[in-house]
Amino acid sequence: MRRVLALFTSTLALSLAASVSAAPSRFVIDVPSDQRVSSQDPVASARKILIENTGLPSKARLVLDQHRFVGGLRVMRFQQQYDGIPVYGRGASIAVDIHGVARLASAKIETRLPDSTVANITPSAAAQTASKACGLPASASHTRLLLWPTHQGARLAYSVVPPSLLPIPYVPVVIVDAHSGQVLSKLNLVRYKNLANVHEFNPVSSPSTIQVELPIGDSLNVPQNDLLVSFNCVDTQKVRKVDYNGFKFDVHVCELLQNAEADETDEDFLQYKLEDHTSGGDPFSQLSVFYHGAKVYEYFKQFDPAFELEATSKPLFLIANLMLPAGLDTMDLNKMKDTSLPLEPFSNAFSVGWDPVFGQLMSMIWPEITGGAIAFGQGNTVDYAYDGDVVYHEFGHSVVGSTIKLVGWWHLDEQGASAAPGAMNEALADYFSSAITGDPATGEYASQETGDDAIRHLDNTNTCPASLTGEVHFDSEFFSAALWAARSKLTTDADRFAFDEAIFTALTTAASGDLDFHELAELFVTAVSSSSLGASAGDDLASQFSSRGVLPTCQRLFVFDGSPIVSQAPAMANSFISAGKNMFQAGNVLPYAPGTFQVEVPLPDDATSFETSFDQLIASSGMNPLDPGTPFKPALIVSFDKPLEFDWANQKTNASDPVDCEKLLSYRMGATIAIPQGASKAYVMLVNKGDKDGYFTALSFTFLGETESDAGVDAQQDVQEPTEAGNTDAQESEDAKPPTPSSGGLSDDDDGCGCRTVTGHSQSSWLVGLLALAGMSLMRRSNRKSHCR
Repeated sequence: MRRVLALFTSTLALSLAASVSAAPSRFVIDVPSDQRVSSQDPVASARKILIENTGLPSKARLVLDQHRFVGGLRVMRFQQQYDGIPVYGRGASIAVDIHGVARLASAKIETRLPDSTVANITPSAAAQTASKACGLPASASHTRLLLWPTHQGARLAYSVVPPSLLPIPYVPVVIVDAHSGQVLSKLNLVRYKNLANVHEFNPVSSPSTIQVELPIGDSLNVPQNDLLVSFNCVDTQKVRKVDYNGFKFDVHVCELLQNAEADETDEDFLQYKLEDHTSGGDPFSQLSVFYHGAKVYEYFKQFDPAFELEATSKPLFLIANLMLPAGLDTMDLNKMKDTSLPLEPFSNAFSVGWDPVFGQLMSMIWPEITGGAIAFGQGNTVDYAYDGDVVYHEFGHSVVGSTIKLVGWWHLDEQGASAAPGAMNEALADYFSSAITGDPATGEYASQETGDDAIRHLDNTNTCPASLTGEVHFDSEFFSAALWAARSKLTTDADRFAFDEAIFTALTTAASGDLDFHELAELFVTAVSSSSLGASAGDDLASQFSSRGVLPTCQRLFVFDGSPIVSQAPAMANSFISAGKNMFQAGNVLPYAPGTFQVEVPLPDDATSFETSFDQLIASSGMNPLDPGTPFKPALIVSFDKPLEFDWANQKTNASDPVDCEKLLSYRMGATIAIPQGASKAYVMLVNKGDKDGYFTALSFTFLGETESDAGVDAQQDVQEPTEAGNTDAQESEDAKPPTPSSGGLSDDDDGCGCRTVTGHSQSSWLVGLLALAGMSLMRRSNRKSHCR
């Protein structure tokens, strides 16, 4: 919508021109808690506090511009003036609670001010110069003095606004230096409402900002519409009372505010810029997440103009700058409710659908949330809302939840079980994110939090089963790589659009979300073959899936060659996940949770038994009172001379009864299994009789008999990454001591829904969404549609 911007005497309604520079100081300022705004004279005391904390130059003043109440906070915004002349785009603001304590403060102060505020040229001369510059007649009555910030400091200038030629869309404003008569800037005030400066993708892959029009309704002055509502999570010292199944506690949470407001004069958001990457609550973060959310929505509407997320996610709530209460990692309830402790960074993002249980808990914490939501953390070094790749990825989960509805539990099949549904959900979220950006690297900005160049690369060489771990993000990569490789061979935008449309069409027509990798791959191949791209494109996609081990099906079988087996995931300490029974739809009736792979073990002729052993990673307990269930309880099942097979419909298997594992060393577990006479091979699977996940690595086999083999635990200096038969590339293991949480281990509260990090914990989205208090058991027992980056 086209608008002509009005002018007020106190400020000039202009966008920041290229010549206007940001003040060098930090935008978000920290006000000491002992400096409080007086309720008797709030404006004067707020001004005093801001002056003390912003370094306002002498002779400069802060003049009240706005005074309002927002979200229970008193908000006062001041304009900077010098010798009674306004400094364009400079000032300070503060939001305080009922006790006068500052909850959010920001400032952009111009310190490089001119020695003189006496103009050398007259208003008439400035008007004449402006007339020549813009082609319209102007007079002295059309001029006004202001201080115009530049890279060299503020310059005394005239703003000149000649009479317009409306309805011709030309309303020029010219900035003329009041000392030299030089034209500093010339702008057209006819602009589109709701303009904002944003990064096209993220601050790394697209470091320069672009100017866009945000899809906001005419009656609104904050980033929201019928489909999307954005918030900033700001620490206002809010404490919420939570009551979950009788377990009651108080928790310090950030408050959802809409502090990115359109300028009252020009009705746009150009006053907001990326100021720093570590301060929570900045309005630019809210603008960024809304822009990228609207952009990805439009991407999917290309395929179906009527497409909308399911009703429970309309509108979809977007939360920027999420931070967590202190004490959350140890479930210290006293710290969690202590508002004197600052909220702690959250280095991730997550998407969550809406259901009665989760919705009830979310509404206890944030009453504003009444449907599906995506939250973006304020990390230690990055703000996840700035990264469009992350926004597109999380929105992709919402699309999956509104179309194919991939289930939240593990998939059972004749080989045991796999994390395929969750892994394919991650793969699709990555794929669509990269399709939007045209870049196989996802999250180049957000990955700076962990020192990586990207969160994931779709042009990887991962295959199934060699790259399997049981963790959904790792297990997604060979699937997304096949999709990306096929798309990359298409040479025109039209063909790539047709390919994406075919994938989206397949998602909307899938009859079930409880699928294995090969089942969805086959659906995609069929959809592409049936599209305008034809059979050749479908054949190429099938070839890509075949080269990744997905088609015709992934045989999740490794062959033991004497070297302990570890995963290809250094970020997981080269471990595998052994899913607990809570991760299965019918977990409460299963005798055990089957593993994601089995190992073929050639048996020496003289062996009478073999010992299977592995390192159990030390994991934190989580101390979550709402996380029921038994811990990881490993056991072994075996079949001789024939691979393990499962018939879940008829509850049949050729596996032996499970043999419980025992502690062999302080961290190593295992069991001994007798070998029947004449057997030449054993097929062994580690299963879990507990409700919760476990983590293991260095799976090894030692043979016992007349001549005992040294292979196994004593051979850990030669560690085998899992590969298919005949491919036994070795990797030297880490120190034999398994990692602990403090040294890069894994938490047994990780639901496979965390941002991968090189060291430290993986953070659960349920840990975030419910503030780590209720999610694990819910997520594992049913499809709660919760996903992390």
